[in-house]
Amino acid sequence: MTLHFLTWQFLARHIIGRWLWALAMLAAVPAGAAALHVPSYPADLSSVERLHHSARYQVLVRPHGAGEDAWRRATVFETRNDWVLYDFFHPDPARRRDVLQPAGQVGLSRVIPGRLDTGKADLRTASFSPFSFEGMAVDVRIKLLDPAARARTVTVRPLRRAIPAVIAADGRTVDITLQRAQKLSVEINDRLDPLFLFADAPDVPDTAATHYFGPGVHRLPGDGTLHLKSHERVYIAAGAIVEGRFDLAEGSEHITIRGRGLLSGGEWPFEKVDPRWQYTRPAIGGKGSHHFTLEGITLVQSTTWQVALEDGGGNATHHNQYRNFKTVSWNGCTDGIWVTGDHNVVDDVFIFNNDDFFVTKGGRGTRVSNAVVWGGTWGRILLVQNIYRDTHPVEDLVIEHVDMIGKEGAHVLFVLESFSTPSRRVRKNARGITIRDLVVEERRRSGNSNNVPYNMAGLFGFDTSHAPGRIDDLTFEDIVLDQWFADEGHIVGTEQSPIHGLTLRNIRAGGTRLGAHGFNPVRFNRHVHGVRIE
Repeated sequence: MTLHFLTWQFLARHIIGRWLWALAMLAAVPAGAAALHVPSYPADLSSVERLHHSARYQVLVRPHGAGEDAWRRATVFETRNDWVLYDFFHPDPARRRDVLQPAGQVGLSRVIPGRLDTGKADLRTASFSPFSFEGMAVDVRIKLLDPAARARTVTVRPLRRAIPAVIAADGRTVDITLQRAQKLSVEINDRLDPLFLFADAPDVPDTAATHYFGPGVHRLPGDGTLHLKSHERVYIAAGAIVEGRFDLAEGSEHITIRGRGLLSGGEWPFEKVDPRWQYTRPAIGGKGSHHFTLEGITLVQSTTWQVALEDGGGNATHHNQYRNFKTVSWNGCTDGIWVTGDHNVVDDVFIFNNDDFFVTKGGRGTRVSNAVVWGGTWGRILLVQNIYRDTHPVEDLVIEHVDMIGKEGAHVLFVLESFSTPSRRVRKNARGITIRDLVVEERRRSGNSNNVPYNMAGLFGFDTSHAPGRIDDLTFEDIVLDQWFADEGHIVGTEQSPIHGLTLRNIRAGGTRLGAHGFNPVRFNRHVHGVRIE
């Protein structure tokens, strides 16, 4: 067992302390009983880069309907849109470290003629507050800490949860009631400083884990990388902040990372768009790992890719599970989850990031469900990236029950992609991709400085001339959009790489359904066969 404390004297005290804390948790949360756990986090975050206590919000929680003395104060963290945007894509490599936007500057920077926009999101901060409950409803009270602040409007997302908010007469507090644990965004007056409520079910700490991190700040040694081997378990307790990243051994199996605490990468800046470097810095990464479990923790200010497991040379990545975890990261290239591999499961996740939410480079039988996502100026909902010759093709992929509560910039939301150089492209077929029950709440926010022509935020970018291979049975159904655009993108094939069996069923915006009275802003060509618009 590896324990992460500074001195043996300190270690002895905390071994006793962590067992007492675990026993208290067990006593407090008997099976099936009502429970509310509001963890305490360190008061001093000065050593944790890019993570702050909120100066905007205070969050109080109590059992529903309890007295005023039952309120318990939850920790509210604040992250800021403070990553440095360099000229990563400049044609001259010597210019790629030119600063386009420094930390703290938000919105749209200068637009270079002939280039894509170089903007950062207009958003200023994203705060979040973690707590746990079960067997009861809870009241949540949000207090505005700025003496001059007044709540005029409140929006709780996802909108289809229909959770009402009550503003006090003086505008200083907002009350909501939660009937169950869930992940929400509470937006007071506008969308530029959201507050995320991360309400989990209580958890029993795994004090016997190979690597146990109790409440407090833990900076992993050296370059911040903890290397994990097969059958090892990591537990990050509520109240714990771990600074660093986890690297799964190649070919490892049955590794578990879970808990209710935080994994922070804010110390390590995003340096460049270069996979050779990025493969060394994902928050959680590994090659060929299988039967891996990630559950419950929150990834904060990840350096680059957040959960990046794959096997580019074969199919050793499979049966991985990603459940009930959250991400709050501002850097570019902070992909949410790579679901490459066979029979992977993603369920009940919240992703606030600045690149693709989900990426697959091949694999069979993967399911993504119950996701709340909000993206920055980079990335898509799904990137199907055909770049590996020896992985299984994408088959039987289901993405369902997704609420996209925001997107600060995007060209299209669903993309098929391969290498830009034709000679490097891999020919791979795909079969049975289904996207269903998706609510898109906002694609082009009113007043967003990133509403430039490139960020059209259309639905589709599937073109098999750029990513060759036949596609069979592609389905998009039960999708609610915020609005219709004149151009919602394209799904096109070639004679050598046709698309057979395209279904667009019950896709709506307002009162208008795709296909009704001939309405269709999606472009096809003659190599797309068996199109059904219903």
